[in-house]
Amino acid sequence: MAMAWHLLGHPELLESLTRGISARTLSHAYLLVGPPDVGKRSLAVELAAALNCQSEEKPCGTCTSCRRILQGKHPDIHIVEPRREATGAEERVSREIVIDQIRELQRLAALQPFEGYCRAFIIDGADRMRVEAANCLLKTLEEPAESVVLLLLAAREDLVLPTVKSRCQRIELKPLPTSLIASALRDSTALTEDEVDLLSRLANGRLGWAMRAAKDTSVLADRAELLQQLEELLASGIPERLSFAASMEKRFSKNRQGAIDLLDHWAGWWRDLLLTRAGCSDLVANVDRAANLAELAAKVDLGQVHGFLKRLELTTTQIEHNVNLRLALETLLIEMPSTGTGARSAVVAKGES
Repeated sequence: MAMAWHLLGHPELLESLTRGISARTLSHAYLLVGPPDVGKRSLAVELAAALNCQSEEKPCGTCTSCRRILQGKHPDIHIVEPRREATGAEERVSREIVIDQIRELQRLAALQPFEGYCRAFIIDGADRMRVEAANCLLKTLEEPAESVVLLLLAAREDLVLPTVKSRCQRIELKPLPTSLIASALRDSTALTEDEVDLLSRLANGRLGWAMRAAKDTSVLADRAELLQQLEELLASGIPERLSFAASMEKRFSKNRQGAIDLLDHWAGWWRDLLLTRAGCSDLVANVDRAANLAELAAKVDLGQVHGFLKRLELTTTQIEHNVNLRLALETLLIEMPSTGTGARSAVVAKGES
């Protein structure tokens, strides 16, 4: 029976894991690193399925154990991630994994597998564990039970505690080629060729993002709104920019990841502006905004664009480290290059209401 890895790309990695499964030489702990939506969680689930697969060739993808794991219904597969927390009438996503979650992991890890060959714990957000939670996890990493495998996932490897990293075997998932993502979209969706081209470029190597955007029309709609706001802010004055920063602070006060995602969209647009200004418009990702990029590229110089890209990167880091959100956004918008005084935009004005 042929292997049934569903993860697209990464053939050398999958071959290495297959050999390790056959020889029973896999590590008790892995750290899977790579950009968000690149496939870390998918690989972790498939690896958990392979370790509990009932067939001779693992993973088969068809036995009872594989099917239950891939459906998220297996009692020996546990996912640890930042929890959703209720705050009055609202619900927000916690930004961190806390020590109580790791203690519950340890309690379950001390038990024998209920149905499969091993218990697999997928920690989706190892770069978002509080220090005390990470330190608590060290005991399990240092003294693992024979029937336990830990799969830690991190988009920001630099934020994983060094003592945790040193006790895991590292697996890096790199972004996929644009052509491979385009091929996957053609095979699994009914998108037009223009839509395939746009999504495969915007995905930046992240198949998970491309598939989600293909299924959820709000992903591209939200992106279009964010980029429209950005283009209008370029022609706005300081008062309008500060007003917009205030509206964004209110919108993202309980979801800083939303602000980071906003800046990620903006950074992609500014990179495209840099490419357009440099005469490399065939390489832009936001192909649906090519005309706007060409018009605006004539109004800024390369130094301005390059400098603001650095400012965007710095602001993202500041937000990740819990600086005052409104102050960070105000500073960013004040330093944003201007394409003219322009009239007060409807979108910016709407942000004040």
